[in-house]
Amino acid sequence: MASFSKRKRTKKSEFYWPGVKVNYHDDDGRKRSYWMEINPAVTSTDTPTTSTATDQHLAQPEAPEIPVPVQPSLYTQNKEAVKESWSEKRDDLIHIAIQSAKPPTTTCYLCEEEVPVLTAPLIFCKDCSPVGVFCLACFQKTHKSPSLHCAEVWKDGCLQPYVCSSSSRQLIMPHQMNCYSSSLKSMRVFDQNGRLQYLDVAVCPCETELETLLKLGLWGATPTKPQTAFSVSLLEWLVWLSREAQVSTEAFCRAVRWKNNLTLDEANSLHRALTGECIAEFCHFRHRLQSMKDLSVSLDGGSSCPACPKNDGEQIIAIDGNFGLVRKASSGVSSAPPLHGESMFLDDEELKEFLSTYHDQEKPSEDCSHFKAGQCLRSKTQQQKLDITGVFGSVCRHNIPQKFLNMFHGERFGYPVYLIRSLLREASPQNIRLKIIYDVACSLEAHLRRNAGREGMHQQLSQDMLQQLSLAVDVFHSYGHKALCQVKYNTRRLEGFGLTDGEGVEVLWSYLRRFAKITKEMTPAHRVEKLSEALSHYAMRKAIDIEVTLKEKMKTANATEKLAEENHKEALSHAGVPVSVDDIKRWQKMEKEVMSKKERTSTSTCKWKKEYAGKRMRHQALGEKIQECQDESALAVHLAAFTKLESTLKSIEDKHRIARWQQTDPEFIAALTDLDSEERRQHLATIQSVSCQRSFLISLKGRYPDGQAIALKLSRQITSASNSYQKPLKLTTLYPGVHNLQNFHHHCTFRRPVTLHGPLTRCWVHP
Repeated sequence: MASFSKRKRTKKSEFYWPGVKVNYHDDDGRKRSYWMEINPAVTSTDTPTTSTATDQHLAQPEAPEIPVPVQPSLYTQNKEAVKESWSEKRDDLIHIAIQSAKPPTTTCYLCEEEVPVLTAPLIFCKDCSPVGVFCLACFQKTHKSPSLHCAEVWKDGCLQPYVCSSSSRQLIMPHQMNCYSSSLKSMRVFDQNGRLQYLDVAVCPCETELETLLKLGLWGATPTKPQTAFSVSLLEWLVWLSREAQVSTEAFCRAVRWKNNLTLDEANSLHRALTGECIAEFCHFRHRLQSMKDLSVSLDGGSSCPACPKNDGEQIIAIDGNFGLVRKASSGVSSAPPLHGESMFLDDEELKEFLSTYHDQEKPSEDCSHFKAGQCLRSKTQQQKLDITGVFGSVCRHNIPQKFLNMFHGERFGYPVYLIRSLLREASPQNIRLKIIYDVACSLEAHLRRNAGREGMHQQLSQDMLQQLSLAVDVFHSYGHKALCQVKYNTRRLEGFGLTDGEGVEVLWSYLRRFAKITKEMTPAHRVEKLSEALSHYAMRKAIDIEVTLKEKMKTANATEKLAEENHKEALSHAGVPVSVDDIKRWQKMEKEVMSKKERTSTSTCKWKKEYAGKRMRHQALGEKIQECQDESALAVHLAAFTKLESTLKSIEDKHRIARWQQTDPEFIAALTDLDSEERRQHLATIQSVSCQRSFLISLKGRYPDGQAIALKLSRQITSASNSYQKPLKLTTLYPGVHNLQNFHHHCTFRRPVTLHGPLTRCWVHP
């Protein structure tokens, strides 16, 4: 059977001749191969053809094309080679494992004497060494000091657990050997591998039992008279697995059970001993050791960012809420405050007192975002089962956690205000100005301005925040806002924010959210302790590798600056006219003004006259509808509106002592004309503003590929802007009989206002 493979192309006079390698087996079964070149097709000019040759060629059946196999990539070849290498060694590894079930030698590791296996015990201690074979004398000598090693003895053709003498199972400190008041206490000890051992621990009144256990590398399960102790190394594994892999205490105990063949009662006793204050106190103990605050009070314990300014500078902080880190109300109460205090989380009672007096129920009218409260995410029944609905927190621009607080309601403005107030109290003495990034910063600023103008106990707080803060919307969420907010609050368009996108808090939530399953059924204090430990660990991870992060960000900044300069030069080359930096800044200012401009044209006519004229025209139009209406249900609605409008007209006439205006009265015509002109100008101002926003969104969408998340958001914004045209486009005669200005168009379609240079825009600019 022949097989084919690709041949390397050889260079001949600058031409490449394709070919294949043909493998076949002869009659003797030997494998042979040869190369067969594939000659290029012969053209008609090179070889003359005849009709006979053509007929013979047509008569022959076409040879089937032999597919040339595609040579796998180098990565695939390496993977296959590794797999094949492992498969070749599987049986050998099994054989070695079976051989390792007995001691590798019968020679003592220390005295190097042959141990007579039939008459003397041969002891094998894997905790000492993979080749830790000892005679009895050497074993007792090396394991005389306190040890948690579990040795085995070669007996009856197999390794069996070695039962040490009572003196070898004692853990005694040197100073207790000569202490007459010391005594031995039997304890259950889980060693560094999770194995359960029953040992005698020497205790004396010179120190507490916990202190003695700690000197032996153990941690007591209870503060007084402990009956169970754990190896510090074992608990450290639990702490690190919990922080990195979110392993619960119950899951850790199950893993220890199956690894060491513990019984169900032994595994349950391990879980009971670790649940509660024991592991919480150990975590706090490790935290204080790592922070080294007990050695120097000037140390911050690793909670502050090493790259942010400590004095005289600007600090960028992103804030946001997370409604996934809840706590069930039925999960018990705390008997003591959290051990970590307010190192990460602010005090709940002070927060509740602040919220009880803070006015944040009204939603600012300038809000353009979908500011959804946390209750919208859950049903009313689910909400009642929770006493903590989430966490509100902050991180600096280098993703180091700052301050956090628990939420007891939906996402209210009181939470970010209280958190920012706490951040300002720490930053102001060091002369540090804060730049806050929040996904609804536009709403927050409008809320602060509203409170700053309202008399109350928090008026001064709002005024101070507006003076000391710079607010911005993070890059991704800004595309869900209207165009004006993107121009005013996007970090990419504000000075001082650089390339900070404000998504660091979202990255933190992705890590912290994995603790929700563990913390939702903890007591309030234990929950805060667990989350504080996770935040401290997250801060340590970011701080240790911060030089790598800063180096990568520096490369990104340089590449972005280079690309921006190239785009700037290209744009200037296509401008056709000289453009300076001052021109660009002036255009940016004009862009904000145009998008936020709201036309308010006042006329000489009194306000009540214009209102009266408008109601008079609606009253007349409604009377005509009543005369033409034949539907009884619609007629009842029109009559009710007509009666109400008639009452309003009479009250205005009585107040100003006038008679009912007629359509031919000069005063009525003048008031109606001014009203018509004013409303048209407002419609045109709306159209012009929406046109600017739509043009901005279209140009922004062109930067992103179709189907990308940001492009889809921008498409929805463009659709919303297009739909905003429908109401202002109704520019037919607002009030019949009024002669409108010549530059107002009576009939307008969608295509007319969508460009910034259309007739309606020119009308708005030059009325």
